[in-house]
Amino acid sequence: MAREGEDSTIEQDIERYRVILERDPLSSVFAHLAELLRRTGSLDEALTICIEGLQKHPNHISGKVALGRIYYDKGMMIEAKKEFEEVVKTAPDNILASKLLKEISEKIHEEGVETEANRNSQELEIENKK
Repeated sequence: MAREGEDSTIEQDIERYRVILERDPLSSVFAHLAELLRRTGSLDEALTICIEGLQKHPNHISGKVALGRIYYDKGMMIEAKKEFEEVVKTAPDNILASKLLKEISEKIHEEGVETEANRNSQELEIENKK
């Protein structure tokens, strides 16, 4: 989320990018707009704009990073991982995508370990009740 002092500037930037995108639906500013919307917490709108923009610009790296971050913020880790993997494959020097991909992989691994531990615990409870 943006800090309070940045809010008016971000809102002005959002409005400016909206106008540009309305005038030119093929503009690549969709990535900037989606990122700003993500930062203000408007995740659903950011997701829609980003997906629509990537349909027109499927190789837009900043758009893919923005989409990955939106998925990440929405807790959609599998989708976020897929986007960041594509970014890293295309642009291996993208530090943000690499960092977030590593975080996601760790989270997914931890959740998998927790799920396995819960499953083992439930199986033990069932065995003990027999």
